[in-house]
Amino acid sequence: MSGDNQSGTASMPASAFDQAAEWFARLQSEDSGSATKRRFRRWLRQSPDNVSAFRECQSMWDAVGDASSDPDILSMRNDALTAVQPETHDRWGRITAIAASLCALAISVTVLALVTRDTAPADASIETARVAVAPEATIYRTETGQRSTISLPDGSTAELNTDSLMQVNYSNDRRELVLLKGEAFFDVAKDPERPFVVKADDKVVRAVGTEFAVRMDGDAVRVTLVEGVVDVGRTVEGRFLGGGEEVTLERLVAGEQIVLAANRSGSKDAIDTQIATSWRDGRLVFDNDPLSRVVAEVNRYSARKVVLGDPSLAEMRVSGSFRAGSADGFAKNLQAAFPVSVQTDDERNHLILNWNN
Repeated sequence: MSGDNQSGTASMPASAFDQAAEWFARLQSEDSGSATKRRFRRWLRQSPDNVSAFRECQSMWDAVGDASSDPDILSMRNDALTAVQPETHDRWGRITAIAASLCALAISVTVLALVTRDTAPADASIETARVAVAPEATIYRTETGQRSTISLPDGSTAELNTDSLMQVNYSNDRRELVLLKGEAFFDVAKDPERPFVVKADDKVVRAVGTEFAVRMDGDAVRVTLVEGVVDVGRTVEGRFLGGGEEVTLERLVAGEQIVLAANRSGSKDAIDTQIATSWRDGRLVFDNDPLSRVVAEVNRYSARKVVLGDPSLAEMRVSGSFRAGSADGFAKNLQAAFPVSVQTDDERNHLILNWNN
């Protein structure tokens, strides 16, 4: 893996773009875990050229927009990710092949996307994963079941969870992001001169160099701190409130989570951050949670919805780890471990849970 050569005897790929393409392919893979993402962030911060190269790869893929779900594109993507088998002994040859495959894939996808758009009905509304809305602002989004890693101009990264929407506003004197929907995890590059600010409704998180997640859930905003320190507060008419003003800032330390809801003071708790951010590894982890909450979380990641046919199932306690995005896999595992039955309703695309009498 680029940036992870411990022997020091092999040469790196010639260009930053080759390395960026390999990283992009790995991060798009369903089995990319926390260790891979940590190595990626270290590589990203080694050079501004790495940031620029990765953003170029990202732009090529983002330009596809809705066409990225086309079966032909998905097939090409899978071919690129599996172009060279893992047992290949020439490590950098394998990496270069992946990079080349991704480049070819991006070109093919762009062409297919253009064809798709040219043949779409005139009144069709086609969104893209990355849309420039102002000279300093860019909007990113993910669909249900998708995750995306975004490299920011300062070397920070943002990981968008399922069904999320975020605006990025960067300038010479500010690093501001607005979470409009869903959830994101931020790994912030240190810059004391430009605090890193994330807004969600009227709630604001301010950091310098840290790792934290922000999630919008109804009228509530949940902030989970994995590393470092952040200040959390509210805004009124665009002002960040704190100190002697109307709202006192809450300071979080690593391992704490705060939930801010409309017209209510925040509740702060110590939590297991690995469980809270398990979605980053494509897993949903639960620890003695009521089935109603588990089902609601599983449904965030899947077009097929799990529903409770018997309301008395709601309080059944569930612990376990499930793959995000697989409602059928979740239902199958649940049926194997608990006294429940699963009925499929194809017309409504539902999986209905009942007690197994």
